[in-house]
Amino acid sequence: MIDVSVKFALVAGGVWLLTRHASPSRAAAAHRVWLLVLAVPLLWFGAAALIEPAVIVRPRASVWPESSVAPSSAATSVAVAVYVVVAGLLMARVATGALTVQRLLRHASRLPESELSALRMVAADASLDIREADVPLPVTAGFVSPAVILPAGWRDMRASALAAIVRHEAAHVRRMDCSVALGCALIEAVCWFHPAVWLATSRIRWFAEMACDAAAVRAMDAGQYAAELLALAGDRGPRSTPFAITAGAHTAIACRIGLLLDEIEGRRRRNLVPWATAGVLIVAPCLMTVSIGATARPEIDAPEHAIVHQQRHQREHAGRH
Repeated sequence: MIDVSVKFALVAGGVWLLTRHASPSRAAAAHRVWLLVLAVPLLWFGAAALIEPAVIVRPRASVWPESSVAPSSAATSVAVAVYVVVAGLLMARVATGALTVQRLLRHASRLPESELSALRMVAADASLDIREADVPLPVTAGFVSPAVILPAGWRDMRASALAAIVRHEAAHVRRMDCSVALGCALIEAVCWFHPAVWLATSRIRWFAEMACDAAAVRAMDAGQYAAELLALAGDRGPRSTPFAITAGAHTAIACRIGLLLDEIEGRRRRNLVPWATAGVLIVAPCLMTVSIGATARPEIDAPEHAIVHQQRHQREHAGRH
């Protein structure tokens, strides 16, 4: 487990460096890379049973000394209890969010056929499920058959704002981002102790928003979409339903708008994501094993080393006389 944990942290850090400046047009690809990062420990476990490691990394004893004291049963019991309590609380949060989303779907009202057809035409999706409910912001909710839920006052919105919202949310539906968000929350609950897990899940949610921004921009003027995104950010109310992905309600909206404007003006950053390097970062650890607590020279034990040192000292002394 230590081997996989160390490699996962290194890979997550490397992929973060490679994708931190990904533009909206590359967000979908970056999103897939982060999904692979989150799933790759399973690949490593399978590869460990089939492939012999080509590189074994063993820190020197002076850097990471091997502990001769095993943890007591009391300490182990406390650690297990802390893990179970925190994981249980996070699982309860996930369950509460899932139930809230299902309750929201049950209470959402279906639209008249004429309005539904007009909105589906705007979204360019003839099968899109669109409803309305008493929510502060438009949301995409549902894990098996997701639906776009508009606030009750959506009929008073400007046509451009409504188009931006519907297209953004329709992209969430096509990508099944609610199901992905639920899966990320479950992984966070199980592996809450690993910082790289939280990094990976946060980047997955971030690039999901950017990918939906890019999908909406392809169907309308990018500058107009950025303006509507800014207006929606200013009008947002309380926090939305847990695990119902909300248009414009996530953090770093200024950064999202800045990235959109960069693409409009052709100011794409030069350090584009080298996908081949990301692939190497993910696959290469299959051939490497990290061994913690090993000494640098395990082939010579202490008594034998002392004898060799004494013989060398005697030869040097005899040579001087």
